[in-house]
Amino acid sequence: MASQLWCLQLIAKQIHRPVPAMLKQQHHHQVTIHGVKTVVSIHPSQLAIHPVSKLDSILGNFYLHTVIYFDKVPTSSPWEVEREELNFSLAEVLDLFPSVSGRLRVLDNGNLGIKSNDAGIRVVEATCDSSLREWLEAEKDGSNRQQLLPEVRISDYSVSPLLAIQYTLFRGGGLALGLSWCHILADFMSMDLLVKLWGEAHRKQGKLSSRPTSSVDVTSADVQLPQPFAHTNLSIKASELDTRVFHFGSKVVEAITRESGGGGGETEALCAAVWKAVVKAQEQPSSGNSRLCLWSNTNLERNRGYFGNSATAFKFVDAVSPLGQSSVSDVAKAIQLGTRTNGSYKCASSFFANNVLFCNWAANVPVYDDADFGFSKPFYVEFLAAPLFGEGMVTIAPGREGGRSKSVCVSLQSEAMKRLLQESYFGSSSTKPANGVIS
Repeated sequence: MASQLWCLQLIAKQIHRPVPAMLKQQHHHQVTIHGVKTVVSIHPSQLAIHPVSKLDSILGNFYLHTVIYFDKVPTSSPWEVEREELNFSLAEVLDLFPSVSGRLRVLDNGNLGIKSNDAGIRVVEATCDSSLREWLEAEKDGSNRQQLLPEVRISDYSVSPLLAIQYTLFRGGGLALGLSWCHILADFMSMDLLVKLWGEAHRKQGKLSSRPTSSVDVTSADVQLPQPFAHTNLSIKASELDTRVFHFGSKVVEAITRESGGGGGETEALCAAVWKAVVKAQEQPSSGNSRLCLWSNTNLERNRGYFGNSATAFKFVDAVSPLGQSSVSDVAKAIQLGTRTNGSYKCASSFFANNVLFCNWAANVPVYDDADFGFSKPFYVEFLAAPLFGEGMVTIAPGREGGRSKSVCVSLQSEAMKRLLQESYFGSSSTKPANGVIS
């Protein structure tokens, strides 16, 4: 009876997600949904409004996604028991972050805010009829990854959960933990904090604490928009976006690092190569110099207790020449120039004309170590973004080979994507996986 206070069963019937015909014929892998629950915090939170920053309001409502793979789950107790323990420890963590179980609302002043109303987060329970190894072998192109993520619909943000989670248990004991959350709620770094605390709660590591170390209110920080945005109507308009995932092997990453001059390491090198190619695919002949946007993680490291989207910490740096016409080494130097005065960065963006492109360096998110639930460390993590704003988003994340390879998810307008596929390192030939295998 006690569990009913924090976990409400909503759906208790099996749902079979459709599988692409080719995949079904060759592999017969199928994910079956057995139930959907709503998990809320153990103790009711005081109704509070968390204001949404100006930059978040501009970008609009889109979701970030992470799939964390575990090669085994506990054998000391049935999975049904372990699953309920995971839900209970998640409810404990929600006590620390009431905004996570809230909903977006339009405030009296017309701005967006998150209302902590204990509406809860959605938890999906599913199984897969294949083993984890069989699934990953069939999913090298990522074409069916969506089955491991909870379905979220943002057409009505007033009822959509800000965070949804899916447990997918594979035949033989492997587990995929899929998380989908609204970017207005949190960025990759903050979600990593939630996963870390969730693991601590599940391992019974004592009293939980969000460990706030500063009273700085990042969400209310003022955003100084760069030109031409300062005098532009920033209405969000829908555009036809094409999303593809490129996989760069460790040898290609090493080659790009050498091409960049090697002074800044893989981080600056790969980000510079992606930046240059994407901006070149986007730029119009009349475009001027691009404006780099670097984000320092210095404050976040000091304020580990802050939970939210830290995008308001962006710093804008003018590039010396149009990025699309620059060499990879020149772009890398521009990034290094900005980071020398702004600390190490986790995110980067390029502004040009009236468009915005975000490049999230998710590789620095320590989810490999933080997602520790006591049964096994993750052996593979995927990051994805599903933007619904502006002109696109790029997410760079650790790939296989122990994280030495990189996975790059790119969302661009369809015409820009066609041009991107003509750029170096982004060729569409599946016979040369080192040059980018596209889902």
